[in-house]
Order: sequence, then structure tokens, then C-alpha cells
Amino acid sequence: QKNKELLTEDVGTAQAVSVLYPGDQVYPNMKYRPVYSVNVREDVVHTWDFSNVGTQTWTGRRLYFQNHDEVRPRASSNYIDIPDTPPGKSVKISVNMNAHGFEGKTECVWIMVDSDGKDCFQHSGIFTFVIDANFKFE
Repeated sequence: QKNKELLTEDVGTAQAVSVLYPGDQVYPNMKYRPVYSVNVREDVVHTWDFSNVGTQTWTGRRLYFQNHDEVRPRASSNYIDIPDTPPGKSVKISVNMNAHGFEGKTECVWIMVDSDGKDCFQHSGIFTFVIDANFKFE
């Protein structure tokens, strides 16, 4: 399985419009938002690498594929558990995505939610990536 990752969008300055919990803060341990250029039948494995740089311990949190009903790519799961993460610790988690046989450039919007399903870092875009699927003949 081949993934071609193009680094295109600077996310180092991404900031949450507001946070659900005072003192909560996340830092993406990557400078760019990935764009995966794939064949329409290919799978993509995306790995997030981020750090808890706030004062809240993350417990019962998950990443949620927020726009899964609106886009064509499909995830192996629309929810991915985040291990309990105290301040100062990093997290690496992955998801398998399938381009699902449709051409086009799609923004896959993922958000961190608490145990009640509320967005912890509202409108930040920190966990979003792009799949650019095209018919390719090898």
C-alpha cells in the first residue's frame, strides 16, 4: 500500500476559537496538514501526533470524524479513543481511510470530543487532513 503525502498547509499556528475546558490546550507535533494523493481504490493510513500542552488531563476523549456523513472517504471507525493523557505527554493514533471509489479532493474533519461528545477545541482544524483521490492507471 502506497501513500503519497504532500505537505501543503501550515497548521503550526492553528488556534482553537474557544476551548471547552479552561486550561486545555493541544499542540500538533507536525508543521503541515497532510494531503494524501491516492488512487480512488487505495487506502490511506493517517497518523496524528499531538501533545497535551495544557493543564487538563485528557480522560475519556476521542477523535470523531465530524463530517463522515457529508464526504465520500470512509474511516475504519468514526471514533478513535485517545488514551488518558496528562499534561506534558504526547499521543500518536492512526486511522485507516478508504477513498471509496470517488474522485475529488476532500477535507476530512476530525475533532477531539469529551465523553459527552462535545468538541474540546472548537473550530481549530488541528485534526483535519485532505484526501485527493483520482483515477490512476499504473
